[in-house]
Amino acid sequence: MDIRTTYLIMAVVFFAASLGVYYASKPQKDRELVLWCVGWIFVGLGFLLVALRGSIPYVVSLYFAHLFLGASYVLRTVSIKAELCSDKHSFHRALQFHGAFGLLYFIVYCALVLTEAPEHIRLMYVYLAHIIMFGELAWIGLRIRRELNIQGALLVAAMGLLMGIGCAIHVVMNVLWPENMTVFSSSADKLTFLMLLLVGFIFGNYGFVQIRLEKSWRKNQIVNEELSSAQTINQQLERVLREKNELLRSISLTTTAANGGVMMSALAHELSQPLNSMRLNVDYLKRHMQGTNEKNAAAQAISDVLIDTERLVEIVAKIRQMFQRNRQTFDRIDPNTPLEAALRELHDELMAAKVHVSTSLQRDLWIWGEPTQLTMLFINLLRNAKEALLDSPVDRHIRIGCTTEQGQVRLTITDNGRGVPQDRHASLFDLYTTSKESGLGVGLWICRMVAEHHRGSIQYSNAPGGGAQFTVSLPAL
Repeated sequence: MDIRTTYLIMAVVFFAASLGVYYASKPQKDRELVLWCVGWIFVGLGFLLVALRGSIPYVVSLYFAHLFLGASYVLRTVSIKAELCSDKHSFHRALQFHGAFGLLYFIVYCALVLTEAPEHIRLMYVYLAHIIMFGELAWIGLRIRRELNIQGALLVAAMGLLMGIGCAIHVVMNVLWPENMTVFSSSADKLTFLMLLLVGFIFGNYGFVQIRLEKSWRKNQIVNEELSSAQTINQQLERVLREKNELLRSISLTTTAANGGVMMSALAHELSQPLNSMRLNVDYLKRHMQGTNEKNAAAQAISDVLIDTERLVEIVAKIRQMFQRNRQTFDRIDPNTPLEAALRELHDELMAAKVHVSTSLQRDLWIWGEPTQLTMLFINLLRNAKEALLDSPVDRHIRIGCTTEQGQVRLTITDNGRGVPQDRHASLFDLYTTSKESGLGVGLWICRMVAEHHRGSIQYSNAPGGGAQFTVSLPAL
């Protein structure tokens, strides 16, 4: 078999094996896989053009063959070096550096062809350049093994070493017998080079696939650990919810626990919302992590749990201040600020319930108040309005207004639901009075407590045209 035929066989091997690696690793397809496989396909194209020399234009065989070889160096080296890149900036920097080296390789080769340098000189340059390329690949593989402890990187390093040795043998033979060195010369060193190239290629692809598998296994291990942590968090939250419900039930049955029962009921009512939100986040985390290896959404869910936990601490502190009648934390605030904060908090709920919210807010109004307590008040009123509209099949609407009248800032929340029956108006803000099957009868009572804590009041009236309207009046500054 002559060398030309050997080149053709090598080209087919590079094509077929690269496509095989791509489809075998397709479930874990990423940027590095594409770069690696395309890089080796370019090597196959280079060998194909060399084998066809004499059958295709000489310029195409020379220039394009080494253009593909230079590009293949850039792609396969960057695909492996990407394992050491911590961010996009470092990856792009590596791509620019190796791209410049690959371009330099091509430019120097073109210069040798244009100056009509002897073929053994061009071959000497090609083999020396590839010794540097393969040596760098071996060094990168060793770094990955040392820094990331990935076993497959050793096979990539072995590939670089074997291919570098094959090129080095060619260089030595070129120095000793330059007159016998042509691209199609058949000699023991040429066959040795091609054999080392083929064995190195097999080692490198096997190592690359092993790197993919090791990374996938580690990612799954991390996901499983986080899933276990999520399950632990969920169990703790469920236990807290059960204890809260038991405590509330026992307190509600105790007629002598007036002050303590009132405060604990208020705490239980307000804590139930963020606790349920935390539970939903963790449940979502479990479902997401069981179906994907990506961790971005899971990390966001954990972050939301932490935010809700901080909200719990703040709510407890503010409710305690409300019962202690402590106004030292009050400040001069815009009443629209807590109202808009409540709208942001309930935005997803309102959108999911297909409730349209319209606002008519007067600006440049000021009150003396505590933002968190007022936000809590408006969240209760808005959530009640949303729930009152769930029975309406269409045209669910909440109107919010903010005006000033006779030294009072008046904030109104109006829905177009069924309203409240006349016989319930007098007891609407009483403790433990509710029309909801799962309600505690605490929400509107807390709203009244917050309003009174701010030296204001809250009233209910039937909205013109039907529905409910709550008006919160607070002293204006």
